Amino acid sequence: MIGQRDISPDLGRAAQWGLVVPDIETAMDHWSRALGVGPFLHLKAIAPHEHQAVYHGQPSDVRITVAFGYFGETQIEIIQQLNDAPSPYVDFLASGRSGLQHLGFWSEDYDGAFAALSSSGYVPVYRAAMRGVPRETVYFDAQESVGLMLELSLSTPRKTALFSAMAQHIATLRANANTEIQRFDSMDALASELGMRSWAEEV
Repeated sequence: MIGQRDISPDLGRAAQWGLVVPDIETAMDHWSRALGVGPFLHLKAIAPHEHQAVYHGQPSDVRITVAFGYFGETQIEIIQQLNDAPSPYVDFLASGRSGLQHLGFWSEDYDGAFAALSSSGYVPVYRAAMRGVPRETVYFDAQESVGLMLELSLSTPRKTALFSAMAQHIATLRANANTEIQRFDSMDALASELGMRSWAEEV
């Protein structure tokens, strides 16, 4: 049976909830008002060279806009696809669903986690080469047993520092009762706001 083996020790904590929606503005507003998540940091568009995607073995020109917020220590990632290129995001919405699409695991033992997922019967269907990360981010299809996809990405010191700074930045805004969405034209612009040299450079 797929997913019968307990793989949680191999993967670590699910640090991210990944939501896929048809309208990112509506989703940010809902999560902020109804659930108290926010304020959100909104990347207006991820550049093509920052998200080089392969879906079911075929390159795909996936264009997305992304927003980040935090629910406690868990990162909330909201994704809206801006075109109709083949992707798990398009297929998720086409199936009539909207909302939680994947759980994201950031592993320091990427190879071990990949092997644990594969040996448990989960199939890698989506790969994205992300700028600044030496290993691909991979989505495994776990919909039959878990009901969503599992995202695996490599945890690096740079990534840990960036996301820690992001969580602290959002916490500071919230403490100051600043609920306005902060918008950025690029990943580097967001990194600069967080006090980092760039999204890709190690700190």
